[in-house]
Amino acid sequence: MNALPAGMVAKYLGKVGKKVGSGAENVNAQSALRAKLSGLEKAQQNAATTRQLPDGRTRYYTKEVPARTEGPTRGASFVTEHNPKTGGVRQWMESYNHSGQVNRVHPKSINGQTVNSQHYPPTARELGL
Repeated sequence: MNALPAGMVAKYLGKVGKKVGSGAENVNAQSALRAKLSGLEKAQQNAATTRQLPDGRTRYYTKEVPARTEGPTRGASFVTEHNPKTGGVRQWMESYNHSGQVNRVHPKSINGQTVNSQHYPPTARELGL
């Protein structure tokens, strides 16, 4: 399995002899680009499950980790989604109920930039209960 799709590499690195902007002309953008590509590469290498969506996006799921406490959630998996049309990479945690359906999502990053956000729907702790 290639670490990164050829189209993505060409988009960011350009052809030999041509100067092509990578979209990472400053330090913060370089850091986000590095995190984005690194996250995608790790997801491709470590995926327990890969799902191809009808619109061309690919989702990489890590092995499900069991919940630490008894309750409505049986476990969670880290998800990385790559959109080859836009080059976008999103990452989040999905929590599953005992039937295997997603019951909570926690965004982690968009294109290498960390997202500091609550869960959807919010947990009791986030609601202050």
